[in-house]
Amino acid sequence: MNPSPRSRKAEAGSGRITATQKLQRLAQASAALADRRDRLVGLRARVDLLARTDVVVVDGEIAVLNQLAEILDSAKEAFACFAVPDGEIRGLERLESLANPVTWAVLDSIESSLAGDEQLLETARADVRKALQRWLDELAEIGRMDDELKERRAILSPELRAGRDRLRSLVSRATNGLAEQRILDAWMAVKQLDEQPSSGTRNRATAPNEMSEPEPLPAAEVLNQLREEHALALRSAGRVQLTVLRGPREGGRFEYMLMLLSPGGDGVGVNVQDSTTIVQQDRDYFLGVLNEIGGTATRSLRDARTDNRL
Repeated sequence: MNPSPRSRKAEAGSGRITATQKLQRLAQASAALADRRDRLVGLRARVDLLARTDVVVVDGEIAVLNQLAEILDSAKEAFACFAVPDGEIRGLERLESLANPVTWAVLDSIESSLAGDEQLLETARADVRKALQRWLDELAEIGRMDDELKERRAILSPELRAGRDRLRSLVSRATNGLAEQRILDAWMAVKQLDEQPSSGTRNRATAPNEMSEPEPLPAAEVLNQLREEHALALRSAGRVQLTVLRGPREGGRFEYMLMLLSPGGDGVGVNVQDSTTIVQQDRDYFLGVLNEIGGTATRSLRDARTDNRL
């Protein structure tokens, strides 16, 4: 059994403490302080990880650990006493006081508190990952369809494009938030994907010559409408619309415009040729060329049915 502080003082006062006893007490105090330091270092590492997140607040734990670190730093002064004549007992008692279990009992409370915070953080992180995974899967599908729609020159509505871009932005925000330990920010981004979007233009007066931003579609509707556009593009894959517009007849000559429209273009096409004129005698040759160009892919060709039309 270790002697009590009172008996130790009595021993020191009576001069009965031996060199062996001093070494034993010094070893015990040093081992206790080393154990306290190891626990303190481990707890501070855990606190630092939690402090980087926005889920829990550990300011109180940080303040207590900083105070305990100052206690450990003061042990250097106690060891300095051993270099002073007759300072061994004073230094030894100082070390034993710094290693007092009562002072360090707070570490148990901090360790328990950090364990609860870590569990809360892990639960919140898992919930966000699970909710985000659905949108990551949908975004991957949207990316594949978007590439194919671009290849087919499909033109999406402004609302659909705005909804798609909003979905991408929120998924990116949530993904980055998780990576940077901003769990609450990531969760808010995921929650916004389930909410009705707003471009912020409803309550703002629009100038006469100013174009208002389109209201984006809800994220849940973006995938459905892109699937419809994608299916339409696949059905019309390889088909073009060839249209010939006839101009007024003047002296046996016709002015015409040739339009080649890409599928799904909503009336927007590519001018193969602007306009020119042909004579009546070239009519049959001209129509033959158009039929050869269009083939079975021709959707609309204003063919000549009388002598006055092509």
